[in-house]
Amino acid sequence: MHFSHYIRNVVPKYSDEEFLRQFRIGRKAVQMICNHLETTSAYKKLRGHGGYEAISPQTHVLSFLWFLGHDKTSYRDVATQFNLSVSCLHSVICRVADAILSMKHILMIPLSEARKTASDIAFSKKCNFSGVIGCVGGTQIKIDKPRETPERYLLTKGHYSIQLQAIIDENLRFVDVFVEYPDEPELLETVKRICGNRYCLLGNASYPCMNQLLVPYPVDEVLLTQAQKTYNDHLQTVTSQCNQIFAHLKTRFRRLHHLKGRHLSRMVDLIKVCCILHNLASVAELKHLEGDMNQLPPEPIFTYISETRAHVDIVHGQQKRDKICAKYQ
Repeated sequence: MHFSHYIRNVVPKYSDEEFLRQFRIGRKAVQMICNHLETTSAYKKLRGHGGYEAISPQTHVLSFLWFLGHDKTSYRDVATQFNLSVSCLHSVICRVADAILSMKHILMIPLSEARKTASDIAFSKKCNFSGVIGCVGGTQIKIDKPRETPERYLLTKGHYSIQLQAIIDENLRFVDVFVEYPDEPELLETVKRICGNRYCLLGNASYPCMNQLLVPYPVDEVLLTQAQKTYNDHLQTVTSQCNQIFAHLKTRFRRLHHLKGRHLSRMVDLIKVCCILHNLASVAELKHLEGDMNQLPPEPIFTYISETRAHVDIVHGQQKRDKICAKYQ
């Protein structure tokens, strides 16, 4: 098996804290990914050739995590660190990304009825609203000009960006993620399916108000009553906490500050992988990395971009919001 000097002689000497700082997840999580990678058909097909040894699972996973966690390093820098060729590193990144994506069903689990009940109880304590089972939010991730429909991702400021949105639970974990790409699921359709007529999610003012998605009263259109201000305060306290997940994500996986590459589908995969890895980390690991957030620029205000919702959806959402607000009068 191929092991670089760095993996064989340096990494084992790292304390748990240093290991986490360098690779953005702990040793236990890394071993879990290594074990899963070994079971994949792509890894099983690997064989040493031309006198070279097959690349170890540890080299695969650690070089991939190093790549995600260090935004100032080039492909060549990462390849040198792990004694790989650049072309080999590209293959390693694809294999590990595909392996982690195949773990989504165990790390990003759809909400069961039991989980919805538990989330309802947890959120009612946070915001004093009943029937809430999560939040929605998003962020923009800067990308290079893609080969596929570049005009779709061009912002007014002249750079290219892709939209990541997510449903987030009370523990600041991803329930599901949505990346702006053809044939990807649409967030609001998923929200309606998950919530049905019994539950709802909370979102910021850029989202449409729906029966399944409560948002604040717009402060720029009317003079708010005291009850409406109280409603907004309760809602925004929760959504602002949930939306910190995106700042945490970019803190841990700094490659998300600017994803380089021209193949949009691979960039979409990397974004999803980072979200899955977030769910894999323990609470202690996430807390340990929070200190890095002070070194980052503030997260830009997210603006939801999608098709206009049906008028009846908006009316029902506003009626539900008014009914909740009436409790504060």
